[in-house]
Amino acid sequence: MRLDKNFVIKRFGRNIIAFTVSSRRVEKIIRLNPTAEFICRMLKNDCSKQDIVERLSREYSIDADRAAEDVSVFIESLRRHDLLVV
Repeated sequence: MRLDKNFVIKRFGRNIIAFTVSSRRVEKIIRLNPTAEFICRMLKNDCSKQDIVERLSREYSIDADRAAEDVSVFIESLRRHDLLVV
């Protein structure tokens, strides 16, 4: 799975903003925390949920079960907003 090709992630100071651009218009804007940014950057490269869980668990030193739950919730949110290409 991967993010929509029009999905852009930008940092403005300490804020992390993601948005979709279509025909030179910004369509959807979401504010990300660092963990969500990490997941989104992985999804820009077309990777599996399991790959994300493993990297997230290593990067943030969290339990794999907790990482899997958090990734599932975030991916479902992206799906609801039509931001994922499966």
